Amino acid sequence: MKPSNVEPEHTTLLSDVYVPARQLNRLVASSKRGKDPASLLLGRLIDMVFTKEMLRTSSGLGLRETGRKNPLNPLRVAAIKEFVTSTAAKNGWLEISEGKFHRAFTNKISDARSSWKRKKCLKK
Repeated sequence: MKPSNVEPEHTTLLSDVYVPARQLNRLVASSKRGKDPASLLLGRLIDMVFTKEMLRTSSGLGLRETGRKNPLNPLRVAAIKEFVTSTAAKNGWLEISEGKFHRAFTNKISDARSSWKRKKCLKK
């Protein structure tokens, strides 16, 4: 993700995903206040990097072959994982397990689908 209105020197490179450094710094600072800072940071990054529509229409991380839907962009997923892992290590936070990482995405996808269904039902 390369924001068009942000100059390259004001962004942080997460693999091939660009996010404004100011937003990342805010996320890290606000995550430090939680009981599980790495998990909090992970959830907030998922919301920042993927839209609700992307989450809702995806097959998740693509761990199983469904054939119906495309998985989330693996570069973005890897960038999030890389950033959370390095930030956790740098700040002395507990590392996120693979299972917890997958559950965070599953929960965000489920929430996106549920809120879409609720909105759809309200329109009827």
